[in-house]
Amino acid sequence: MPANEEPAAAGADATAPQAAEPAEAIPPSPPAAPPLATYPPAAPAAPEGDPGTVNREPTDSAPRTSTGPRGKLGARPLPLQEATVPAVAATEAPSPPATPAANTAAARIYLATEVDVKPTVLTQVAPIYPDDAATRKVQDVVVLQVLVDPGGRPTTIKVLRGSQKEPLLDGAAAAAVRQWTFSPATKAGQPVPCWFNVGVPFPPVK
Repeated sequence: MPANEEPAAAGADATAPQAAEPAEAIPPSPPAAPPLATYPPAAPAAPEGDPGTVNREPTDSAPRTSTGPRGKLGARPLPLQEATVPAVAATEAPSPPATPAANTAAARIYLATEVDVKPTVLTQVAPIYPDDAATRKVQDVVVLQVLVDPGGRPTTIKVLRGSQKEPLLDGAAAAAVRQWTFSPATKAGQPVPCWFNVGVPFPPVK
């Protein structure tokens, strides 16, 4: 029956699945860029539900020069601003008080020709004759140079011209002058130390 076969072929064509059209190819998406790092790195977040944990940013030992928002890594840093320190006026140290002229004059030792008033002998003690000189009845004069201090006391004694007849007379003369008292020399109305020459006589023993 050729007539019946045609419908069957037609039905077969109707029920046969049609071939799907090829889908348009979608290009793959580029890989996601890694997240940019921030400076300074953020501190890890504290777990939720822990009231005792406080998120704190890490402190930097160096002082920050800008309070603006933090830039990303690689950003150009802001220029530092130089701190201006106010100038402080220099103060001069106070100068020491001026030394009085009297103290300066007293620190110097004068000669008898350099003072206004020379020393004078107030009290004197006679020298003691050495026994040998007294036995031989030696008479002489010993000249001494005496340093009279501002208080009128003999502090240093030198022999300018000793005895040519009896050397022991030099020591006896110096021992006697050490017990003398003087009025001090004066310079500009102030007592000053001064060298003064005195002669100690050794008269003949009676």
